[in-house]
Amino acid sequence: MRRAISLLRYFAEDALDEWRHSPGAAFLATATVAAVLFVGAAAMLVGSNVRASLEAWSRDARVEVYLLDDAPEAAIAEVRAKLEGLPGVSRVAFVGKEEAVRRFQAVFRSLADLPAELGENPLPASFEAYLVPGPGADGTARLVETAVGSMTGVEEVRFDRAMLERVESVLEIAR
Repeated sequence: MRRAISLLRYFAEDALDEWRHSPGAAFLATATVAAVLFVGAAAMLVGSNVRASLEAWSRDARVEVYLLDDAPEAAIAEVRAKLEGLPGVSRVAFVGKEEAVRRFQAVFRSLADLPAELGENPLPASFEAYLVPGPGADGTARLVETAVGSMTGVEEVRFDRAMLERVESVLEIAR
């Protein structure tokens, strides 16, 4: 312990001595080290934030299954059960027609009065099948499309395949 303290004292005194004898060179060396540390830390911070954002997008990856307005309750329950049983689907959320209108009005504020002006709710009920994040999300989305696309009560299955592929490829680069 005593040796470590004496070495630390020696290095500190030597550094101060160098600062006194050649302050320009010592300042340049210190500024260079500080700049390198700053650039490295900034790169790590940006990389960490990009990775966190991409992982958040990946967690929100979902397939939307739109239902027919006249779909029987039994068919809707069957679609939900099928979605919940698929591997790679982390959770399934039902979005009723009223919730769809609320979401529409929140996103498109300038068109918020449109459903009332039409006299009826034009938006369908749907299921949102959230995908397990990772490299298999695109395959899971295709599996969902194949599994429920032709079921009774299903009007359309939709997911942004290009977005899933971009997020997965950028996540691979970030890792």
